[in-house]
Amino acid sequence: MRGDDRSIQDLPWLKLGGKFNPNAIFDRSPYTYWYRVTEICNLLRSVGFEIVALGTEKQIEADMLVTDERELTVPELAGMLYIAVKK
Repeated sequence: MRGDDRSIQDLPWLKLGGKFNPNAIFDRSPYTYWYRVTEICNLLRSVGFEIVALGTEKQIEADMLVTDERELTVPELAGMLYIAVKK
């Protein structure tokens, strides 16, 4: 909203110290960086990790984890993404 060049992936913390963070209203720090799925997978591979399994809670409960992020579809990406890796 302020017209700065911050990435849409940098979002202010809504809570700080267990309380509402009023700075979030004004888009002030602290920020959390939200990784895209391909971005975090590529980063993990670039530092020598092999992805053993990844998926959301829904895939974990259904025992339908995948090893490649390209196997995930947009509807499957609701909620937290979990990634199991090995060196």
